[in-house]
Amino acid sequence: MSSNDPGTVPQPSEATSDAPPRQVERHPYRWVIIGQIWLHSMLAQITTTGLGVLLLGISTELGLGPGESGWLGATRTAGALIVFPMSFVLVRFAPKRLYGALTFGLGLSMVLGGFAPGFWTLFACQVAFSLCFTLAQVPVSLLRTQWIPSRELGRVWGTGNALNAVAQMSVLVGVPLVLGILGGWRGVLQGGGVVMLIAAAAWQVTGRERAEEHAAGPQSSFAAIRRPEYYILGLASVGGAMSYLACLFFLPVFLVQERGLSLQTAGLISGILPAAGLISNVSAGFLSDRVGLRKPFIWPSGLLLPPLYFLAVSPIPVWALLLVVSLVGFFAWQPFPAISSISFELPGVRPSDIAVGAALMQMISGVGIICGPIIVGQIAEATGSLRPGIIAVGIFPVLFAVTCLWLPDTGPKARPTR
Repeated sequence: MSSNDPGTVPQPSEATSDAPPRQVERHPYRWVIIGQIWLHSMLAQITTTGLGVLLLGISTELGLGPGESGWLGATRTAGALIVFPMSFVLVRFAPKRLYGALTFGLGLSMVLGGFAPGFWTLFACQVAFSLCFTLAQVPVSLLRTQWIPSRELGRVWGTGNALNAVAQMSVLVGVPLVLGILGGWRGVLQGGGVVMLIAAAAWQVTGRERAEEHAAGPQSSFAAIRRPEYYILGLASVGGAMSYLACLFFLPVFLVQERGLSLQTAGLISGILPAAGLISNVSAGFLSDRVGLRKPFIWPSGLLLPPLYFLAVSPIPVWALLLVVSLVGFFAWQPFPAISSISFELPGVRPSDIAVGAALMQMISGVGIICGPIIVGQIAEATGSLRPGIIAVGIFPVLFAVTCLWLPDTGPKARPTR
């Protein structure tokens, strides 16, 4: 592409630490690219979120205990352990091709998981799925820097998270209804994997790049590890993601085994978590852009979520449980459009900085997310109940509030005063 092509983004120059975020011109095709990324993320929820409602069938067929179930749940984010060191290599590849290959890997690991004869085979397929999904976020970060203007970051992140919430809700409510039709948990994984493979093939035809941003020098890539903001953002993400995903994984089983509800009812109640997150993401992303600030949409969740998680697993009436679960879902999702926007808005960052920084954030938060189900499962093994474990991990959202003491606000209104 020539420099005058409307689909080309100028190469970034050496930026100082006080430089504003780089600007990207709007292009209509951005929604084709971002829309497919959203679609792939939604399809991935069949495995990441669906594992919670499939767990009863998997445990019965494969003979799993609470400890093994916790380890199986931890595989959903196992890729976070290697995404950071791998990001230094991945930023040098063409993001469109790399993303397509990893998306194909997602579909293949889902299909193979549906044929797993035992625990360790399923465990390996889940790890492979997690590796592909997490590593795919590196080319996704590069593609976002090429296609999304800074002034649209909040609403794009909010919309993407909202669509993930829709997918989570659909999986939690819909999977129990179609288990019999698809032949159990194996049919769900196999069917979802086939759809993912079709979507990966469509990406090979329609995926586009706007600039050769992937040819980053090592000095650019390593610059990200000198930015303390990425470490702080990673810790903030631990606070919400660890407790939310552990609760989302174990809540259906808790409601069936310890509250005596049916699987369909448990799925409906658990589906309220992402349903409330849908409202939260759309409103938080839009309002954060309109207000021009990020931090006011982060720290309040750190104060409200710990008591809400305690109430969610307390013996309260079902009508009260519906209200509490709604509030958990709303405040668990609310900070993430702002957190994600800050990582793209830091002054003086290059596209490769953003990709490596996002990988660093994923590694930090991923360690916590991996530990969440393991903590709940081990406490359940020791106490005979999932409740103490869910309460224990429900304390961690306080990191939303603590990290805001050091986190800079990068919103449009905060930039002139910084």
